[in-house]
Amino acid sequence: MICPFRFLTGLVCPLCGMTRAMAALGHGQWEKALGYHPLSPLVMAGVLLWLGWGLVRPERPVDPGRVPGKVWVGVGVALLGLNTLRWWGTIGSPPA
Repeated sequence: MICPFRFLTGLVCPLCGMTRAMAALGHGQWEKALGYHPLSPLVMAGVLLWLGWGLVRPERPVDPGRVPGKVWVGVGVALLGLNTLRWWGTIGSPPA
């Protein structure tokens, strides 16, 4: 599937490469995953913690609506900061 943002602007979006990075991490290919998206290990850790919490405390699942707004702002700033570095060519973009 083509990323609509990349299709319209020619630039990578903040999440470009994340799906391939998650798949690479699932296969233990850390270098490949970092090449697709540098924040992928953090996202994978978050997903695993979220799923693990659901197994440990099924009576109290994690509700994304209860995550403090500061956390979501921090995630957004990190993604936009990373993307700015990608657009400037400081950090490579994921392969097309």
